[in-house]
Amino acid sequence: MKKHSAMKKLATLLLAAALTVGAVQQRAAAADMRVSGIWDFNFEWNNISFSKDATDDRFHARQRLRTQVELIASETLKGVVFFEIGSTNWGRADQGGSLGTDATNIKVRYSYVDWVVPNTELKVRMGLQPYALPSFVAGSPILDDADGAGITLNYQFNETVGLTAFWLRAEHDNAYDDGDPIQRGLGDNMDFFGLSLPLTGEGWALTPWGVYGNVGRNSLIDPDEGGAYSDVLAGMMPYGVPGAAGAFLNDTYNPAWWVGFGGELTLFDPFRIALDVSYGKVDWGSIDFGARDLDLTREGWLAIASVDYKFDRVTPGLVFWYGSGDDDDPFNGSERMPTIKPSWTATTFGYDDGWGIADCDVMGLSPVGTWGVIGRLADISFMEDLSHTLRVGYYTGTNDEDAVKNGAGLQFGGAFTDGPVYLTKKDHALEVNFDSEYKIYENLTFALELGYIHLDLDEGVWNNVIDTDNLNKNVWKAGLNLRYAF
Repeated sequence: MKKHSAMKKLATLLLAAALTVGAVQQRAAAADMRVSGIWDFNFEWNNISFSKDATDDRFHARQRLRTQVELIASETLKGVVFFEIGSTNWGRADQGGSLGTDATNIKVRYSYVDWVVPNTELKVRMGLQPYALPSFVAGSPILDDADGAGITLNYQFNETVGLTAFWLRAEHDNAYDDGDPIQRGLGDNMDFFGLSLPLTGEGWALTPWGVYGNVGRNSLIDPDEGGAYSDVLAGMMPYGVPGAAGAFLNDTYNPAWWVGFGGELTLFDPFRIALDVSYGKVDWGSIDFGARDLDLTREGWLAIASVDYKFDRVTPGLVFWYGSGDDDDPFNGSERMPTIKPSWTATTFGYDDGWGIADCDVMGLSPVGTWGVIGRLADISFMEDLSHTLRVGYYTGTNDEDAVKNGAGLQFGGAFTDGPVYLTKKDHALEVNFDSEYKIYENLTFALELGYIHLDLDEGVWNNVIDTDNLNKNVWKAGLNLRYAF
């Protein structure tokens, strides 16, 4: 009897599934479906913490699947949904990597509709989508590879002049608390509005841009409740500000803005020159910090340039940057440029150009408050389907060393445990990357990443802040990666 009942339930479920699939197929008959994605696998040996107290294992094995589904009704209308499964560390039960492999780790990264306003050239994108500011050297040091909700508009006036505008709603309603009416509604949103003007011609491109932000006091919520709290503290407040500072802000809404331009010159190909320049400010006002006020304003600039020359078997190049740094008084605000959610990709270990799901950005996601130079030999190839890239970089801080010495009560020690790393004018770092890629099949690529960083801190600056004897001066990684792209 039980067997008959179970078979009856199974037949009912199968019939319901068949009817559902048939209905979906009928409704979607007018749309074409296109599926693409990437399967990444990473096997890595590393020591990526500057603290000797770190207890993480040296070896990691993990995987991640990203799948994009496009439902295309016509050339002027389509919907896109982008799923991500993982990253799944092999052996982690809460990520579905242990015996049994069961866990809820499926995420929706993008879900948007692209459409064209009838009888115009205006393109509209609405929904959960990727955001990035224009960049020509190595990704944006302010906003890049950021997923968020909002609207983007694109209009191409002619072959030379275009226009892009966006609204990004980064936060809203995350501070709602039944027990605390102060945190309800007002001041819990974080919105950014951007405008760029892409200009292109024969052998050149130039894009001026600007961003304005309206940042609510109550959008600075506890990171355990979700939201962008940690990113805001790292990128939009002075370094070392305690996490509770947001609770003491006076103004309900606080202004933020950035302006800049980027461009490239390829007129003398294979010679290429690229430039990104930006300036920004976030004004949080000030808070009472014991014996004196703590100014939370952050304002500064950053310039990045690169030059490359492409030969048949190698492309040598240089990247140079300089960013304004903090002065000797950490209580009068910060002189470093603020950031929203950066992804600067000048190196594959210290910064954010790690291959697939490999570990990277151990120095940070943006080079603000530093200057440096990177020499590189890219696309080295003496055998078909095999290429290498060698990078050697030197960078140091532009922050005054007295900012650390005079920062009693501020959390500068987190620079070497939680990051991003804070460098003064007396601190230096040397980074070496050697990365290789081999295309096994057209859709299957093997990659080897080797990275090393030597950090040289001035003990006179940091002795009273951290235990310098408990600091790793050398961090490294060696990673094997496999990618199936479909």
